[in-house]
Amino acid sequence: VMTLYDVDGYVLSEEAKIKEVVWAPESVKFLRDTESIPFGCRFIGYEEEITIGELREMHPEVDIPDDISGPPISQINDEEEIARSIDSSDTWEADNTGVEGVDPSQKKVYHYILFCKLDRDGDGKAEWLQIHRVGSTVLSVEEIDYPKVFTICPIPWPHQFVGLSFADVLYDLQDFQTMLNRQVADHIGLTNNPRNEVARQGMTETTLDDLLDSRIGGYVEVETPGTVNPLIVSPLAPWTFSYMELWEQKREARTGVSRMSGGLDPNTLNKTATGVVSILNQAARRIELIARVFAETGFKDRMRGILDLSAEFPDYVGQRVLRLTGKQIELSPESLRGKYDLIVNPGVGSGNRDQLAQSMLNLLQIQMQILQSQQGFSDKQLVDAQNLYNTVKEYISKVMGKRNSGDFINDPENENTPPIQPAGPPPEMLKLQQE
Repeated sequence: VMTLYDVDGYVLSEEAKIKEVVWAPESVKFLRDTESIPFGCRFIGYEEEITIGELREMHPEVDIPDDISGPPISQINDEEEIARSIDSSDTWEADNTGVEGVDPSQKKVYHYILFCKLDRDGDGKAEWLQIHRVGSTVLSVEEIDYPKVFTICPIPWPHQFVGLSFADVLYDLQDFQTMLNRQVADHIGLTNNPRNEVARQGMTETTLDDLLDSRIGGYVEVETPGTVNPLIVSPLAPWTFSYMELWEQKREARTGVSRMSGGLDPNTLNKTATGVVSILNQAARRIELIARVFAETGFKDRMRGILDLSAEFPDYVGQRVLRLTGKQIELSPESLRGKYDLIVNPGVGSGNRDQLAQSMLNLLQIQMQILQSQQGFSDKQLVDAQNLYNTVKEYISKVMGKRNSGDFINDPENENTPPIQPAGPPPEMLKLQQE
């Protein structure tokens, strides 16, 4: 007799993949002569606070004792670092790491990831090394081609590695506007609830207490009428709000983000379709500039780093399938080595696309007119089928946003493109009619 069972099971599979980690800027260390990261520097360091258990998972080949420790590279002296580091959720672990009975694998230590150029093999040339250490204990040393660390800055600063952010540009404006708004609010409060002058001769024992209790409909007990008189508050200057508007305009000029871009200014809003597109185009130029800086600096190097990692570890990456012109193409990691063109196309706003569409349609119309009337102008053909194909292809890809232009139009130079069928019935039908 055979006994059968219904079993529900699952299979655990580990698939290698590239993981990206965002590093806090105050925890990244580099030299003063650093021009760019990673190709214009000699040293990059990063410190993080992790548990011993996580450290053992990262370095299983190293015997890490429970008492391993090391001081941080930098002391906490930055406001952002203090705000990021001090958290109520960390107080229990910080206060109980040395208490008897607590799991030692949950003890936190400072783990350093260092990238530096050193001549390790003594050939007189410095190579990039990736070093992991805790305190003075070196966990691993590995030679790499270059650090896969990339930086992004919205506003680059000339001749300096660290640029500016929107917070740096607006820091002084924010402080001044906060002070100005507070003064206006204080003036409104004094107008609604002014200070009072009190004559001592007409006071009672409860006069001051009654004055401090400024409830609506309350009373103040006095012995002589006219003892309490409100102090006159000067009216708010009429130019105050114009002055506040001036600082608001400065903020819009620095950031490029104006109220017109969101359609919030009724005095300048053009309600026609062309007017709205024009306003949005003007507001999107600064944003598009920042998007292009992001794309041309950090994101382009980041994508190239991902490509290099895929080629550096072919055993873990395996075969990859790419979709190119609507077809599935198998690509091995060995063929990924080398430099590739990365095209940046920041899609901010729709006005530029509308202008490009009109320009492309005008160009296509001119080409069609030349194609129809170019006989007799010259012995050379000014416009051919390939020129028309290129124009329509650009319109499909850049204006319509369709990457696979081959799904909509055939390339005349492709040998698989079918020939033009002559007008009228096919030759077989004509022969049959003649017979």
